[in-house]
Amino acid sequence: MNCIESVNELLIQPLIADEYGLENLFAFKVEGVEMNRVVLPGSLAIVHQTNEWQDGKIVAVRIDNKRMLFRAWREDEKVLFVPESRDVFLRSWVYDPSEGLDVEILGEYIYSVNFAS
Repeated sequence: MNCIESVNELLIQPLIADEYGLENLFAFKVEGVEMNRVVLPGSLAIVHQTNEWQDGKIVAVRIDNKRMLFRAWREDEKVLFVPESRDVFLRSWVYDPSEGLDVEILGEYIYSVNFAS
């Protein structure tokens, strides 16, 4: 899954480290195009590991062992996931926990680093 569980080895902005605590941050390489208008594929996404997020914020989501980014809004017990992609075929979708899909919201996206030259 290309996930870095400990971000101690990464260059984290000091204000971010102070606000969230290094132990509450993780990073993963963005491979999909779900949010490519905001975060380029290949970037390293820095995420605050939490079960709480503000509606309309970008969240890291695990779907069938694949990590992705989406904007998310709560709708009662359901969650609306909205991509911001240049791929016109990607659509918003509603996650309903009662459907038994393997989906987990991992935390709120903070920022990304792109190492491309």
